[in-house]
Amino acid sequence: MSELRNLLWMFVLICAFSGPIWADEAHLMRWADVHGDTVVFTYEDDLWLAPSSGGDARRITSHPGSERYAKFSPDGTKIAFTAGYDGGTDVYVVDARGGVPVRLTFHPAADKVLGWHPNGTDVHFRSRRIFPTAGEESYLVSVDGGMPRRLPVDRAGLACLSPDGESLVYNRISRENRTWKRYQGGMAQDLWLGRLADGDFARITTWVGTDNYPMWHGDAIYFNSDRADGTLNLHRYDLANGEITRLTSYADFDVKYPSLGPGAIVYQYGERLWLYDLETGSSKAVDVRLGSDRVPVRAKWEDIGAHHGSFRTMPDGETLLLEARGEILAVPSDDGEARNLSARSGSREKDGVPSPDGAWIALNSDRSGQEELWLMPVDGGPEWRRITDDGVFNLQPVWSPDSARVLWSDKEMRLNLFDVENGEISVIAQGEVDDAWERWGIQDYVWSPDGRFVAYSMMEPSLNEAIFVYSVEAGSTHRITDHVHQDWSPSFSPDGRYLFFLSNRSFNPVMGFVDQNHVFLDMTLPYVVLLSDDDPSPFAPGADGAGDADEAEEDEVVVDIDFDGIERRIVASEGVDPGNYFRLEAVADGFLFLAKTENEFLKYQMVDDRSGGRLELWGYSLDDAAPEKLMDGITNYHLSADGDKLVYRSGSSYGIVETGTAADVGDGEVPLSGVKIKIDRREEFEQIFAEAWRIQRDWFYDPEMHGVDWQAVFDKYQPLVAFCGNRSDLNYLIGEMIGELNIGHTYVFGGDYGDRAERVRVGLLGADFDTPDQAAYHRIAHIIPGLSWQSSSFERSPLAAPGCGAENGDYLIAIDGEDVASTDNVFAYLEDKVGRAVTVSFNDRPAADGASTCTVEPISSESALRRREWVETNRAMVDRASGGTIGYLYLPAMMENGLVEFARAFYPDYTKKAFIIDERYNGGGFVGDMIIDRLERELWAFSKPREGMVLRDPERAFHGHLAVLVNEDTGSNGEYFAEAVKIKGLATVIGMRTWGGAVGIEPHQDLVDGGGTTPPQFGIFGFDGRWLIEGHGVDPDIEVQNEPGDVLAGRDAQLEAALVHLADRLASEPMAVPSSPPAFPVKAKESIAR
Repeated sequence: MSELRNLLWMFVLICAFSGPIWADEAHLMRWADVHGDTVVFTYEDDLWLAPSSGGDARRITSHPGSERYAKFSPDGTKIAFTAGYDGGTDVYVVDARGGVPVRLTFHPAADKVLGWHPNGTDVHFRSRRIFPTAGEESYLVSVDGGMPRRLPVDRAGLACLSPDGESLVYNRISRENRTWKRYQGGMAQDLWLGRLADGDFARITTWVGTDNYPMWHGDAIYFNSDRADGTLNLHRYDLANGEITRLTSYADFDVKYPSLGPGAIVYQYGERLWLYDLETGSSKAVDVRLGSDRVPVRAKWEDIGAHHGSFRTMPDGETLLLEARGEILAVPSDDGEARNLSARSGSREKDGVPSPDGAWIALNSDRSGQEELWLMPVDGGPEWRRITDDGVFNLQPVWSPDSARVLWSDKEMRLNLFDVENGEISVIAQGEVDDAWERWGIQDYVWSPDGRFVAYSMMEPSLNEAIFVYSVEAGSTHRITDHVHQDWSPSFSPDGRYLFFLSNRSFNPVMGFVDQNHVFLDMTLPYVVLLSDDDPSPFAPGADGAGDADEAEEDEVVVDIDFDGIERRIVASEGVDPGNYFRLEAVADGFLFLAKTENEFLKYQMVDDRSGGRLELWGYSLDDAAPEKLMDGITNYHLSADGDKLVYRSGSSYGIVETGTAADVGDGEVPLSGVKIKIDRREEFEQIFAEAWRIQRDWFYDPEMHGVDWQAVFDKYQPLVAFCGNRSDLNYLIGEMIGELNIGHTYVFGGDYGDRAERVRVGLLGADFDTPDQAAYHRIAHIIPGLSWQSSSFERSPLAAPGCGAENGDYLIAIDGEDVASTDNVFAYLEDKVGRAVTVSFNDRPAADGASTCTVEPISSESALRRREWVETNRAMVDRASGGTIGYLYLPAMMENGLVEFARAFYPDYTKKAFIIDERYNGGGFVGDMIIDRLERELWAFSKPREGMVLRDPERAFHGHLAVLVNEDTGSNGEYFAEAVKIKGLATVIGMRTWGGAVGIEPHQDLVDGGGTTPPQFGIFGFDGRWLIEGHGVDPDIEVQNEPGDVLAGRDAQLEAALVHLADRLASEPMAVPSSPPAFPVKAKESIAR
C-alpha cells in the first residue's frame, strides 16, 4: 500500500513539473535582432540572448536603466545597443556573449542604435544633435571611440547602409513610435535612397500610408508597410525594377520592430517573436523561455510617494483621509498607525470623503470593472454599498450635513443626488456646455447648513458659469446670477444668512507695451448674496455682519431663501482688492479663499486636490470687513465637517490646524514618512490598462469611436497585459490599443517606472567640431552665434560669450586642464558640467603651446541656439533677396514662445510690404487664433504728427501680402493656423501637407501611478460641414518639397518659393500706402465761404 502511495505521489510530481520548471514562454519581447542561431531582444528593459530556434533565454544586462535597439555586428561577435549606464542615452558595445559594455557616445542627445557599417568597426546610430528643429541625423562611431561622424544626409531616422557602405536607404521622417495606426497624414513615412558621396537621394516609395524600417539585403530592400489592408506587414522592394512584393499577410496585429540578420528577419508579431526566412519566404515563431524572477512586477511594500489625490479630515478632525496610489488611507495626525481602508491594487479608489456622522466614506471606485460611486464603511469593512451602475466618470462626492444624502456631478454634466436611506438617485441639474477645457459642466456644488438647498455653478453658452440654487424639498431650481460674469465657488454661511461666491466682475484693463491690446487681470472678488429680503448688507452701517457665532451654533439653523429679487441682493465684500482667487469656503465669521499671486498663461487655472502651485490662504471677517493672510505656500485646503479644523496640502505634505488661525506650512503636519502600501503591480497593470481603455471610451469626441469596435479592441490587447515585464511594456501596450482609433493626439505617457538610472547631464559648448587628418586635436568648425543678451542660458552660446576669444577654425586643446586629443570624444570631458564654470583651452594651431583660455558655463541643449541661428539666417536671406521689402518671422510653437517670436519679429517690421510666416516644425499649442487676431487688424487710416513720419491707425497695423510656410512637421494648432488663414484668405500656404492631427485634447483623468493617456476630445469642422484637417493635414496652396540634396547644399526651396510668390503679388498688387498727408486744410476766417 505504501509503494502504491509513493507511485501515486511520483505521478503527481511528474505531471506537475512536466512543463519547464525554471522558465515560462516569453511574450512582449521587443527590439530584437538575429545573427545565425542567436536572437537578442529587450525584456524588462534588459538585453537577453536566446536560440533563434527557440529555447531558454539568458539575461546579459541588469542595469536599472533601459537597454534597447541591440544589433549584432556583421561577424556576430559584438552587440551594439543604446543604454543609460552612465546617466545618458548613449551607444554602447558589448561582447555578443555578454560582458562589460563600453560606452561610445557622450552627447546629451538620445543616441539610438540603427545597426553597423559593413566594415564591422563602426556603429550606425541616429540622434538629434545638429538639425535645427525636429529631424534626426545619421552617424557612425568607431568601436575604438572618438568623435562620431555625421553621414552626409539632411535628416534621417530609421536607416540602413548598403552592403558596400556607399549608399543609404532611410526614412526622412521619424514617427514609427507614434500611437496612430493606419496613418495617412503629411508625416507618413516613405523610403528614400541615394549614394552618400553624390547626395542624390530620392524617394522610392510613395504609398500614402506607412513605409518604414528599411533593411538592405543583396539586391533588395525589405521594409514594413501598411499598404495592403492597414496592417503593418513585411514587404520587399526590388532594386532592379522597383517592384514591391508583400511577404507576410497578417490582418490583426502589426509586424513590429523588424530587424535584418544574415538570411533572416526577426520581428514582433502580437506578443511573440517571429523569424522570416529570406530564402524560403516562410515565418516561424521563436518560442523563447525566460528565467526571469519578474522583479519589476513583483508585489512590494512602498512609500506612498508624491502622487496623491483627494484629502479630507475624518470627522474627529484629527485624522487625515488621503487618496494615494488608488487606495484610501486614514492617517492619524499623531504617531498612530496609518490604516489602508481599501487595500486593493487591482482597483482604484479615489475621491474619498467621510460622512459627517462618521459612518461612511463616499468614494469613486472601479472594483466592479467600471468606475462607480460607492459607500465604504468608515473602518474599511466589507459591507460596501454601490450607488451607481452606469460606468460614468464621476467627480468629487459631497455629503449633506445630516449624512442623509450625497451630491456629485459626472462626465455627462449631470448633478446627481443620492438618498442614503431609500437608495434613490435623482438628477437635479443638467449642464449643456463642455468647452473641452478644465471648467466644464457643473464643477462646484455645496449644501446649505440645514441640507435643504444645494448651490452650484454651471457653465452656460456664454462660457461663463452662473450660480443656481436647488430646493431639495420643492424640487425646484432658482437662478441667482446671470450669464454675464464668471461666477463660481458658492458656499453658504454656517448661520444660513448668506451665500458667498467668487466672481470675475472687476474689469481693470491693462495695456500691453507692444501694441494696442489690453488684457484683464486680477478680476476676482468675493461676493455676498443676502438670502433674506429682511437682512441688510453685512457692510451697512450698524449691521452685525456675521452675527453671534456662538448663538448660531446653539440654535438649529433653518435656511429660508427669498428668491424674488435675489439678484438685487448681491454685494461685494468690502476691503478686498481684486485678485486671482479660488476655492472659497464659508466659516463662522466669514469665509476663506485661496489666492494666486503670479499670473499664468492658462485659460483656466484650476485649483483642486490634484493641482499644484504655491498659493496663499486668506481669511475674511464680515465684522471687520477685512482680509487676513493665514498661510502661504499651500496648494489646497478643506474644512472638517464641523468647520473647526482645516487640513491643507503643501507639495506632498499635509497638516491639520485650527480654522481661521494663522499658521505656517509644517504646522500640524501629518507624518507620512513611514506610511507604506503594498502594490501588486500585476494587478495594478490590469487596472491601469482598463482605465486607459475607459478614458478613451468615455471622452473620445466620436461616441461611435470612429466605427471601431472598442470592446473588441480591449479584448484583443487585454490578454497581453499579463506578459508586461515592466511599466514601459504597459505603456507600449496601451499605445497599441489607443492607436487603433486612427487619430492624432492619442498619447500615453509617464507612470511609475520603479528604480531608474540616475541622469548625469553632459554639457555643450555651442560649437561643432571636426578633426583634420593627422591633427593632434579637434578643430572648432563652427561656433553658434547665440544671443549674449538673452536671459535664458539656452540661447547664450558658451564659446561665443563676450571676451572668450575663441573663433571658428581654432583647435580645442583642453577642458579644465585635461588634454582633449583627436582620438577622444569631446563630450566625455563635459560630463556633469552643465551650468558649472569650465575652463576651455584653444589655439589657432593644433598644439598646446601658446593656447588661450576662457571660462564658460556649458549648457544642456543646443536646440534653441541652432534654431535661433537658422531663423536669423532665414531672416537675413529674405531681407537680402527682397531688398528689405519682405519680412520674416518664425513660429516654433503655438504657445508662449510662439507669441514671443511673433512680437519680436512682426511688430518691428510691420511696415514691410509683405511677410513670410514660417511655421514649419511647429508642434502646436493653442495661440493660433490670437496671432490671427493681429493679422486681421486692417489698416483704415493714417495720422500725421507735426514732426516725423506718417503713422498708422490702428497702431502697427500690417498692410501687405502674407505667405505661410508649412511642412510635414507642422502639427496640431499649427495646422489650425494654416487652415484658418486659407479659409479666411489671409495668406498663401506654401510647402508640404501637414501632420493631420486636429482633434484636441484636455486630459481630465490621470492614471493611478501618475501616468496618463490623452483622449482626443474636441473635433473641428467648418461651415461647409466637413471635418477639418484630422487624418489628412492641411494641403498647401503651392506644394514645394525641400529635397535632401538641396538641403545639404544649403538651399531652402520652400522659402525661395515664398519669396517668388510674394514678389509676384507685390508686382501685381503693390498694396501701397501714402508716404505723406494731403494738403493741410485752410481754415482762416477769410477762407470761409460766405
